[in-house]
Amino acid sequence: MFLEPERDQSSRELSGKAQPFPVPERIPLFPLPNLVFFPKTYLPLHVFEPRYRQMVADAAAGGQCIGMALLKEGWEEQYDGNPPIFSIGCVGRLASVQALPDGRSNILLQGLERYEIHEEFYEKSYREARVALKPRAFAVLASLKATWFALADLRNFRMLFLGLLFAGVMG
Repeated sequence: MFLEPERDQSSRELSGKAQPFPVPERIPLFPLPNLVFFPKTYLPLHVFEPRYRQMVADAAAGGQCIGMALLKEGWEEQYDGNPPIFSIGCVGRLASVQALPDGRSNILLQGLERYEIHEEFYEKSYREARVALKPRAFAVLASLKATWFALADLRNFRMLFLGLLFAGVMG
C-alpha cells in the first residue's frame, strides 16, 4: 500500500470546483482477509482467481471501481461461496491494469472513499453491492471547525454591536 502523492491544485480542479472520480452506486466487491484499504492510498494486487479475473474485466469496461472488503473471522469455511464481510470498506479506482498472457492480471487501485454496504448482489461469479459513500472524518471535522469559527465571529460581532449600542455610538 502506498500513500497518494499530493497533486497541484490545478490538476484536481476544474472551474474552481474539485472534480471527484464518479463512483457508481453498485460496485463489485473484492473481499480479502487481513487487508484494510484506505482513501488516498494505492494498493497493488495480483488477481488470479477466475471470478476476480472476470470482476477486473467488468470493472475495467465499466465504472472503473472496485470495493475492497474485509472478510470476517471464519471466512475459510465459505471462501468459495460468499463468506461474511464487514459492511464498511473502501472503494478504489482502477489506476492500472496489466493483463498477463495466462489471464491473470496485476492491478493498482487508488483509494477514493470509504463506503457502507446497503445491499449485496450474487448474480455474477463475484459479489456486488449497492453502497453509500461515507464522508472522510477530517472533512466532517473541517466543516465543524468552520462552523465553530463562523459562530465565534458572529458572537464577537454581536458583542461589538451591543457594546457600541450601549456606549451610545450607534444611537
